[in-house]
Amino acid sequence: MLEILSKIMAAFGAAIVVPIVIFIIAMFLKVKPKRAFQAALNAGIGLTGFNMLIGAYTPIVTPVVNNMVKHTGVNLRILDTGWQATSVVAYSTQVGMIFLGLGLLIQVILFLLKFTNIFMASDLWNNYSFMLWGSMLYIVTKNIFLSIGLMILQNLFTLLFTEILAKRWSKYYGYPGTTISAPHDVTQVPYAIIMDWILNKLGANKVKWNPENV
Repeated sequence: MLEILSKIMAAFGAAIVVPIVIFIIAMFLKVKPKRAFQAALNAGIGLTGFNMLIGAYTPIVTPVVNNMVKHTGVNLRILDTGWQATSVVAYSTQVGMIFLGLGLLIQVILFLLKFTNIFMASDLWNNYSFMLWGSMLYIVTKNIFLSIGLMILQNLFTLLFTEILAKRWSKYYGYPGTTISAPHDVTQVPYAIIMDWILNKLGANKVKWNPENV
């Protein structure tokens, strides 16, 4: 099954597969076909455009960086590309795209089986966080099963933290029945809960921190 998915992703790429997935999810959520098609088309155009931009930008900036290293002696081994470029890279890897299909299936099944009240499949884009880590592990180990296992485990932990955060999130922002499921946001939940308990014990919850009193 994984080999079939890998061939499909390699043949079509993210610019085709992601819009199809978006369209299917939108139809599942009873979005009008025209609007669903528009959203899918925009996603495909966005991914294609971003890849073209990176392809055009890289040959320009590479000589500049090389000259900077040559003339200044600055030679830093790690480059921060930002989450925008990183997410596109995640959606461009075969192992990442395999998880996109498999992960969405798991997310939908868990929701339909009432294992969770979070319909995580609606947050399609932020799957890139799982896909990035899984892709990096695959580069290091060349083990696709280990990589997919890592992404699924991260997905389950994220789902757990999202459930824990749900009531607090919806109450604070005033949107009933909503929460946040972005992995890079909910990973702080355990730390936040512990610190909240400690600060409350110290009486920090009785201090008025609003702008008028600070």
